[in-house]
Amino acid sequence: MPIGLCLHLINEVKKTDGFIYMDYASPSTQYAFDVNKSPLFRKGSKNYINVLGIKQLNTLENVSLLDIFLSTHNVVEPHYHQNAAELVYCISGVATVSMLNPFIKQILNFPITPGQAANVPQGWWHYEMATVDTITLGSQIATIQQTGQYC
Repeated sequence: MPIGLCLHLINEVKKTDGFIYMDYASPSTQYAFDVNKSPLFRKGSKNYINVLGIKQLNTLENVSLLDIFLSTHNVVEPHYHQNAAELVYCISGVATVSMLNPFIKQILNFPITPGQAANVPQGWWHYEMATVDTITLGSQIATIQQTGQYC
């Protein structure tokens, strides 16, 4: 499941002195988007992920959002983000965010309920699992901006 997203540059992005800047005066600048219209992955009617990134909303710059819907015991497969941290926020249901701490070589498990969040540091292997039927998670992936590029 492709969950780590590399943000794509668009025409309205300017490169100056090795940094990338958005042209907020452009008529094609976007400030709103319906995430329900941007599927990333689907496994039936209860297990799917919608995505919001710079490709869908060009003013996002170096962040993206995943809207994750899972039923009991379904998992967002283990993955990591080489150039990003991920903040997982529980909107409904109960989920467990699990991550491998490379410093102590242990898997850490964080059950989260509505209103709670778990932060996954950059480069750490992690996955999310629904522990009750029908959960909704929001996941924000913040890409570390490197000189002259995103990702």
